[in-house]
Amino acid sequence: RTRLAVFGYSMGSFLGVQVAAEERAVRALVLAAGGDLPHGMPYATALRLVADPLRAVKRFDGRPLLMVHGRRDPTVRPEQAQRLFDAAMEPKTLRWYDAGHYLPQQALDDAADWLVARLQGTGTRD
Repeated sequence: RTRLAVFGYSMGSFLGVQVAAEERAVRALVLAAGGDLPHGMPYATALRLVADPLRAVKRFDGRPLLMVHGRRDPTVRPEQAQRLFDAAMEPKTLRWYDAGHYLPQQALDDAADWLVARLQGTGTRD
């Protein structure tokens, strides 16, 4: 129970932040190619009543968050990732990669190393 983490990629990030916000047993969260809802999205107001990434990430406060994202992501735009990151509480880290929506293996390896360090209690805050 002390080593439970959530790792979500794309739509999995959207779902992962919701689960992590609700479940206090989640000790660390990695969101890959994830972010807030797009501005101007039809029915965004109604959707936020059910699932709101900004509200959820604020409830994850005090637990480590890592976001990894592509600078050229056309699916979940960089500004969506930045908006979600800005709403998150510390400790948090956002790492950018020269990629689109499909992140390079290095991003996933970096995220795995980050998780191991957090769950073993040997990691720093970044």
